[in-house]
Amino acid sequence: MSAITRIFLDAMFANNAVFVIPAGALFALVLAEQTGQRAMLSAIRCGLVLLFAGLLGGAAISHTHAAWQPLWVALATAAGISILHAWGDLQGEWLGLPKTVIALFPMAASPLLVAQYVQWGQQTALAVGLALGFVAASILLSVVHVAIGMSEANRIFKTLPVLLFAMGVFALLLFGFVML
Repeated sequence: MSAITRIFLDAMFANNAVFVIPAGALFALVLAEQTGQRAMLSAIRCGLVLLFAGLLGGAAISHTHAAWQPLWVALATAAGISILHAWGDLQGEWLGLPKTVIALFPMAASPLLVAQYVQWGQQTALAVGLALGFVAASILLSVVHVAIGMSEANRIFKTLPVLLFAMGVFALLLFGFVML
């Protein structure tokens, strides 16, 4: 397996922002409240924004002076959040917290993770892996959320903690394959 393939697979599975970073999990839970085609479109749009924020911000960070790097992170984060807000994915609140605030940390993490690598191929593989992993995990959580809602279980088992438990099971599954 080449180094670029390993970086891509690690970014998509082992370092998946939804299962590794608590803020990424929170962001995916916000998207999981939507159902059907809207959830899928929202996840794809967020994945695309994470991809371009990671690529552009990571490339700018890795090729500028250290004093300018926080500015590039802030610009990539602000641009990504502005685009998602304009598309309507970050409108409103989730449990009393603005969705924009929830999206800050995953959006800022993307360029910082991509900037770890200097070569363009490695940066691209990492950014694409992060974006595809986020989209896949968000769609998976949306499907689980719908399945939990449609189940014949008692109402107490159709709540957010059950979805969080399902996320924990998925995280253990992914990390189990990494440890093999």
